[in-house]
Amino acid sequence: MARSGGMLTTIALVTVTLLVLGVRFTTSRRTCHVKIKLDQKGNQSRQWNFPSLRVGRFMGFIPCMKAEKLCKRLLPQHVTRLLGGGSVNPILGQAGKTMCARFTKTLPAGHRGYVWAIWNISACKKRNELYLGRICCNWVDNIYLPQDACPSGTQ
Repeated sequence: MARSGGMLTTIALVTVTLLVLGVRFTTSRRTCHVKIKLDQKGNQSRQWNFPSLRVGRFMGFIPCMKAEKLCKRLLPQHVTRLLGGGSVNPILGQAGKTMCARFTKTLPAGHRGYVWAIWNISACKKRNELYLGRICCNWVDNIYLPQDACPSGTQ
């Protein structure tokens, strides 16, 4: 009987240790909180909250500068994946279709919009912006469709 009591104590200690380490694992990662912003000359910008991106490793503390570099590097793929594919900078394919549908706005070539990812990192004070590209959207057959290449011209 004494052995089983000792074994239960050991199991309890291991469980508590794992729970404490689990808290450490969770707090050592950083979260990049993301918003997508559409700027159009002469008009008010539009924003939408975008799913966050978690960066870092499971063990160890991630300093703000390291988290910033990771977010900046991983954000374009994160945005593209969640928009359903295509690309950003330049905005092409499904990414453009999703953005045009989300912004529900006609953006002819002469009035094109500029899209930015605005992000900040959990527990860090700096706000960052990442240019995702220009977008032109047309209203066609009751849906907003992108022009894959906004003609160059005045910016």
